Amino acid sequence: MVGTGRLRSGTGAGRSQDVAVQDNHKLYAVLAAVERIGYSLERAHTSLEAKIDKVTSDLVLLHADHHKLADKTAAIEARVDELMRAASHLKSEMEDVLAHVVELERQVEDAEGHSRRNNIQVVGLPEGTEGQDAVAYSETWLRGLVPAGTLTPFF
Repeated sequence: MVGTGRLRSGTGAGRSQDVAVQDNHKLYAVLAAVERIGYSLERAHTSLEAKIDKVTSDLVLLHADHHKLADKTAAIEARVDELMRAASHLKSEMEDVLAHVVELERQVEDAEGHSRRNNIQVVGLPEGTEGQDAVAYSETWLRGLVPAGTLTPFF
């Protein structure tokens, strides 16, 4: 019979030998296929182990990096807190200094006003005639205007 995969022989014993040989060939083919699958599985297993080992080592490195970053972050947060406290103190100090500066500016304006009120304005004297020494010129000019003996000895 053709197409069934079994050969037909004329005798029953020969026929069972043919079937046994064919079954052995099929069995060897299946075993060879199983061996190839086993070998492929071993290679896949080895490859997966290598990849898992790499991922594991990468995770260990990431874990170490994470701890370093966490430590650095904690240090930075502590420093920022310290700087914020210092800035708050400096802000308060700056506000106090600014208030003091405003008060000093007010006092300077007041003193300038008093100084202007004490100035003597001479009418009719051309600007710049005093030269380099305004005090000496003023003394000489006043002595010339005021008769002798009318000024106190302090002048």
